[in-house]
Amino acid sequence: MSHRQRVNAVAFWLTIISISLILIANIILFYINLVEEQAHLSYLVKSQARLIESIGQFEEIYSEDFPGGALAATLSQVVDANAQFEGFGDTGEFTMAQLVEDEINFLFMPRLAEEENTFSIPLDSDLAEPMRRALMGQSGIVIGRDYRGQWVVAAYEPVKNLDWGLVAKVNLFHIVQPYIIALTAISLLTTWLVRVGVSRFRAATDPVLNELTETNAQYVHSLRRLESLHKIDKSITRSTHIDMTLSVLIEQIQTNLEVDAVAILIKNDFGHLDFAAGAGLNCAQTELLEDLQLESGPAVDAMHHNQPVEFYDRNPNLVISEDFAFLREAGFSSYIAIPLVAQGEPLGVLEIVHRSILEPEQDWREFLATLAEQSSIALHSSKAVESLRQTKRDLEVAYAATLEGWSSALELRDSETAGHSQRVTEMTLRLAVAFGIPSNELIHISRGSLLHDIGKMGIPDNVLNKPGPLDEKEWEIMRTHPLLAHQLLSKISYLRPALEIPMWHHERWDGSGYPHGLKGEEIPLAARIFAVVDTWDALCSDRPYRPAWNEDKALEYLREESGKLYDPLVVEAFLELEPSHQP
Repeated sequence: MSHRQRVNAVAFWLTIISISLILIANIILFYINLVEEQAHLSYLVKSQARLIESIGQFEEIYSEDFPGGALAATLSQVVDANAQFEGFGDTGEFTMAQLVEDEINFLFMPRLAEEENTFSIPLDSDLAEPMRRALMGQSGIVIGRDYRGQWVVAAYEPVKNLDWGLVAKVNLFHIVQPYIIALTAISLLTTWLVRVGVSRFRAATDPVLNELTETNAQYVHSLRRLESLHKIDKSITRSTHIDMTLSVLIEQIQTNLEVDAVAILIKNDFGHLDFAAGAGLNCAQTELLEDLQLESGPAVDAMHHNQPVEFYDRNPNLVISEDFAFLREAGFSSYIAIPLVAQGEPLGVLEIVHRSILEPEQDWREFLATLAEQSSIALHSSKAVESLRQTKRDLEVAYAATLEGWSSALELRDSETAGHSQRVTEMTLRLAVAFGIPSNELIHISRGSLLHDIGKMGIPDNVLNKPGPLDEKEWEIMRTHPLLAHQLLSKISYLRPALEIPMWHHERWDGSGYPHGLKGEEIPLAARIFAVVDTWDALCSDRPYRPAWNEDKALEYLREESGKLYDPLVVEAFLELEPSHQP
């Protein structure tokens, strides 16, 4: 609701409240006046009735002394007095009647009656209610209809010794009318005063409120832009994919600049521009841009010269450059290309297109420049992140090659284990996945499997390659290779998480293993998994001191030693994999 609407609403309700208060005051005053009028009428009718009763009694006693009758003379005076009486105003009068059979017979013509002679009305008529009550011996005040059908305030009183009825009445409208006039006049005056007050209030406050409204609009506009920049910043810092960041950028640019279409083009390795993201373009236009590498045109000019390019098709009848003909064909009349540059390096172009002629103000241009700068930061950040990712990938490849080199070097020393490390690594990873080990831990299991016997690099050749069984002293030397692996690998930070297998893959479920004699779940899960796989591959491979076992015999051995040397759950999972040994 606008300020003007609020003021109008206040004025409306102020008028309603004022008129309501005036109405209530008039009703109270009317009620007070009505009570006073009723009391006045009651006093008049009672005094007249008592007077007529006295005259009637006088008539009975002294009728012989007054030819024509005192009652008739007095009645004549009452009629004359009623005709000239001004105490009731234009609508007040006395009426007097007697009951003749079933009719009310007025004894004299009422002052306001239209007929010239006395008249009668039926007793059961809904007219002359006050007189009917008086003739029935009742005394009081009533608001009802008189002989004319008018609503009146009437005081009625019986003249008992004559069986007459006397009524003093005045039209109800006569009492109400002054208050209606006053209410109307005061209401009109109040309405006029409120309107004048509102008009002057507006004249005094509208300039200030207009200024405040404009200031508030600018504040809201600025706040919305700040929120937009915050969303872009958050997307740049949190998003790991440039597509998501560009989507946020495009949405915020189109919304805040209120333009029909936006596109971001990125420079490729050949110095051309590729379409990266856009909004407001139809499918055909988007597909065209996605398949197009721009080598020339306004966007390329903007990037090469590091200057914005603007075009406004103000006259559609003029022949325009081919560079901008596509705009006219697509129904656009305004085009702006802003180069995206970070640390002096051109990264791409931000394109703004609009169907009508843009009339950009300085504030709009400044915000466009800010959004272009944010776009540049996003592209630069994405490029840096991608560079880091590539470096990480290169390092991981180098790490893997190094580990495979170490593994191969060990196999060169220990020819009987050729291919062993690669086979157990693949099988261990399968079994680890079956156990639900998180994917981010699989790399450590892979590295640990490849390097499980790296400690043997420190074992003398005469022990490592002895063709026959080892004696006790030689076994003591051989059992040190897990500790030698720990000494070697613990110094390399990225290999520390992979130490569980090289260090403890010779531990056994019943505690009979080495180097620490761990038992049960004291042994890390990765080492328990590898121990089963390592045993399987060793049993199925030829050794100088025995030929390879067939798969059924090797599986039967694992079943027998499940719960003794090996974790029974690991053995069960291994058997479900249906392993097959391929040297």
